[in-house]
Amino acid sequence: MSGLFFASFFNRNIFLFISFAAITLLILRLKNAVLRDFAVISVSFAVGVGYFNLYTSLTYDKIISFNGTTGSFSGEVTDIKYYNGGFASYTLKGKINNDISAKANLYTNDIGAKYGDILTVPECEFSAFENTYIFNSEDYYKSENIFLSLNNKGNVELQRRNSRKLKNFLAEYRENMTDKFKIILGEDCGGFMVGMVFGEKQAVDGNLKTALYRSGIGHILSVSGLHVSVITAFIMLILRRTGLNRFLSFIIINIFMTLLVITANSPVSAVRAMIMLDFMYSARIFYRQNDTFNSLAWAAIIICTFNPYSIYSSGFMLSFAGTFGIGVFAPYMTKNMKTDTAFRKLKFSFVTALCTSVFVFPLSMYYFDETSLISPISNIVSVPLCTVSMLIGVIYVLTGGIFPIIYGAYIFIKPVIYISKKTADMSIFHISKGGYSAYVLLSLCAVCMAVYMIFGRRKILTAVIAVSFAVFSVYSTVCSLYRHNNLIISVLGKGTDATVIISFKNSTNIIDLSGYYRSPEYAAKYLDTNGIDSVDNLILTKNINSQYSAYLSELEYHKIKNFVRTENFSLDGNFKADFENGILTVDFDNNKIKIYPAKSGTNSNGLDVFYGNIPKNSKPDSGIFLDEYENYQLSGMNNFEIFVYSDGVYRIRRL
Repeated sequence: MSGLFFASFFNRNIFLFISFAAITLLILRLKNAVLRDFAVISVSFAVGVGYFNLYTSLTYDKIISFNGTTGSFSGEVTDIKYYNGGFASYTLKGKINNDISAKANLYTNDIGAKYGDILTVPECEFSAFENTYIFNSEDYYKSENIFLSLNNKGNVELQRRNSRKLKNFLAEYRENMTDKFKIILGEDCGGFMVGMVFGEKQAVDGNLKTALYRSGIGHILSVSGLHVSVITAFIMLILRRTGLNRFLSFIIINIFMTLLVITANSPVSAVRAMIMLDFMYSARIFYRQNDTFNSLAWAAIIICTFNPYSIYSSGFMLSFAGTFGIGVFAPYMTKNMKTDTAFRKLKFSFVTALCTSVFVFPLSMYYFDETSLISPISNIVSVPLCTVSMLIGVIYVLTGGIFPIIYGAYIFIKPVIYISKKTADMSIFHISKGGYSAYVLLSLCAVCMAVYMIFGRRKILTAVIAVSFAVFSVYSTVCSLYRHNNLIISVLGKGTDATVIISFKNSTNIIDLSGYYRSPEYAAKYLDTNGIDSVDNLILTKNINSQYSAYLSELEYHKIKNFVRTENFSLDGNFKADFENGILTVDFDNNKIKIYPAKSGTNSNGLDVFYGNIPKNSKPDSGIFLDEYENYQLSGMNNFEIFVYSDGVYRIRRL
C-alpha cells in the first residue's frame, strides 16, 4: 500500500526522502525485528512501486498516447448512467481502432443500450480526462481504469446481444424500486433511501447531499462496509435460525453479497467490505482467528492487484481509512475502557466514533473541500436511525414491495434529514479547506504516525493528536484573518467564461460576467472551500432568468442579501467596483484591476484580465488571458485568485 501510495502521489525526490524517513522510523519501531522482517518490508514496498510503474508503462501510457487523435472504437457496455434531457453516459470495454484493448467513456444521446450490448463509434476523437476546479475527472476515471473519452463525430452503431441478463435484470429492478421509493416517500426521503440501499448518489438532491456530508453522515449514501455488514449480518441471523450448516450458509451469504455489490454497480468500498467479510466468515469455517488489520491488508492487495489506480479513488481511501479507524485504531485506543454502565457504554461509543473521525477527517477535507466537526455525535445519533430505515428498504426490495413496510422508513429518515439540514446551516459545525489547509492537515497526520512508530504509547499519541488539532485550528484562524484583511478578486469558470467573486473584510460580491450555465457550481465550490456563508450582492449580467434560478438552487446554504439584475452597476465601500459596457473595473487604493471582454482591447494602468475569444488581429501588450493566446505566459488561465495589496503589488494564486 505504501509503495503504491508514494509511487502515485509523489515525485521522485520527495518519494526518496519519505522512503528514507519511513524506513528509519520502521527500524526505530521494530526493535525486535530480524533481517528477514526488513527484507519482507523492503521487497513489498519495492513491489508496490514497481507494479504501479509497470502498470502505467504497459497499460496507461499505451492508451493515453491516443489523446487528441481520431479513430474508431467498439466495445461492450459495462456501465450506464442516465442524465436529464435524454442523455446517457456509456462505459465501453473494447478496442481502439480494432487493435488496442481499452475502456472508454461515451457521452451521447440515450440510444437505449443495455449492459452487454456492443456500441461502435466509427469516427471519434479520443480525449484524456482532466482534473478541473469543480471535479477531478482524471483521478475519478483513472480509479475506474477508464483513461479516454470519445467525442463522437457521427452516428453510434448499436448491436443487441441480449447478454448480461442478470445485470440487466438487477439494473431494471433497481430503477423500478428507485421510482417506488420516490413516489411513496417523496423526493428527499425517497432519494435518501435510494442512496442508502443502492448507493445511487445521483438520486439525492445536491443540497441534501451537502447537508449530510456537513453533518458527518454522508458515507451513508455509498454502499460501503456499513451497508454490506448490516445486511449480511441480518441474512446470516436468518440462516442460523434455519439450522443450515456453516458451509452452506457461507455459500448463500456470498451469493447475497455478490448480488448486492452488482446491484450497487460494484463500488470499491462494497468490494472491500465483501472481501473482509469473506475472511471473517471463512475463519469460522476453518476454525481460524480473524484479524481486522490482516483482512484489511489482504483486501487492499486483492483490489490493487486488479487495478493499482484504485489508490486514486476517494471511495477507496475513505473506506480503508474509516475501516482502519473503527476496526484497528479504535480497539487500540479503547483497550482498557470499561463498558459496565450506560454512561461508560456511551463514552466507549463516542471514543470509537472519534477514532474513526480522526482518520476520515483529513481525507474528507482533501476530497470534499470541507469536513464535519460533529461527525462523532451525529454518527451516534443518526446512523442507528439510518440503519433501521435501510433494513426496512432492503426487506422491501427483497420481497418485491409486496409488504407496504416502506412507509415505516419515513419515520426514521425524516428526523435525520431535518437534523442534517439544521446543522448544515450552522458554520460552527463544519470547517472548510481554504488555501492549503488539507495539506497541512495531512502533514500533521504524518507527524502523528511518526510519533506512534517511535514511541508506540497511547497517552503520547493522544496528546500529539490533540496538539495537532490545536495547531491546525490556529493555522485555519490565521489563514482566515489573512484572507479577511486582503482584497481578493477570484476569477472562476471554464475556457473563456468568467464569474468574478470580490471579497474584502466582511463583504463578498459575485459578478457573473458571461452567464455560463455552470457558473453557479464554480461559485458554490469557491464559497464552500473558503467558508463563506453569505453574499452581499449577486450580480447577474447575462441569461438572467435561468442564472437566477440556478444560483438560488446551488447557494441554498448561503445567505444572499441582494440580487442585482442589470447590465451596469456600481459598488462603493472599502473598494470601488464598476461594471459598464461589459468591463468590470475594481479600484482599491488607486490600484486598478480591469476585467475585459477580449474584443475590447486594453486601456489600464493596472492589471488586465481578458475573457472571451481574443480576436486574431488584437495584440494586447500584457495581461491575463482566459483564452489560449500565443506568446503570453499568463494565457489559458482559469480559476485563480488575485490578492491586491495597497502598495500596488498583485499576487496571483492558481486554485
